[in-house]
Amino acid sequence: MEYLSSSLHDNLSCNILKLLNEAEISTVIQFLNSESKKIEKVTGLTLREVLDIRKKLLKLYSKPISAYDCYQNIISNFALIPTGIERLDILLEGGLFTGNIYEICGLPASGKTLFCLTVLKNIATKANSDIVYLDTKYDFLGTKLKQMLTNLNREEIISSMNRIQVLRVTTKSEFLKYLLFIKHSVDNGKPIKLVIIDSLPPLCFISSDQTENNAFLCYTANILHYLAKEHNMVIIVTNLITLWNEGDFKNIDVMKERISCGTYWFGMPNVRICLKKDKYNCRMTLTKAIKVIPEVNFCDVKFTDEGFV
Repeated sequence: MEYLSSSLHDNLSCNILKLLNEAEISTVIQFLNSESKKIEKVTGLTLREVLDIRKKLLKLYSKPISAYDCYQNIISNFALIPTGIERLDILLEGGLFTGNIYEICGLPASGKTLFCLTVLKNIATKANSDIVYLDTKYDFLGTKLKQMLTNLNREEIISSMNRIQVLRVTTKSEFLKYLLFIKHSVDNGKPIKLVIIDSLPPLCFISSDQTENNAFLCYTANILHYLAKEHNMVIIVTNLITLWNEGDFKNIDVMKERISCGTYWFGMPNVRICLKKDKYNCRMTLTKAIKVIPEVNFCDVKFTDEGFV
């Protein structure tokens, strides 16, 4: 740990160092991590002087990183998180890859929330990190999740549920506030590996202003990609499929399926899984993949009291 000293820069006088120390900025790392405006206010230095000190410190203490080192850093932080749904994990070549956004879409009552709860249950019982569940439909039920965990003992149930933080959201501003809260938490070292958003369309349906919705989706996508890539997280977002008639209202066969949130959002997820269920089973179809979509791009799973199996 390198401490600030007068030898590092002409503007780091004894008086300036004393003021910085009183503000708990005594090391090079603390100086570089502090906002320039804060240092400017604490020391009385001009913004140009603060930036000049920062530039010299970066030159002295930073070093180029080779492509190999970057690759090793990615590999060391990479993780594969199984969903616990065996057939789906086979289809996804092992499970959910960190650093990606997964979209789960389907018609109303197709099992999207049950999918989220199943993955939540399976990961919470095995992971050592926290999980954040953003609920925009007020569909999350702690009693339902507890029922799905009946095969565990009381201590394991409590431990698993304590890893889950549920945030209920009703407005766009509230949603973005919570996303920034998650970003701030992981930036400060909180171990979060999974964020589930159930669901995105209710926030877009609040307003018919397409410009406002696109701006909201743009900001949302930027934060989600940052969380996924920079902190090696898995993001799961549920989306709604709607049916549209092209003119023949008497013939239901001409109804076409469309994924909600518009064409702007359509390209944002890295992986898209569409759900379609009948009385006892649910077909999960991979329509967008990280690599190439396999020739057999679907799997059939059963839904039970413990979720999808």
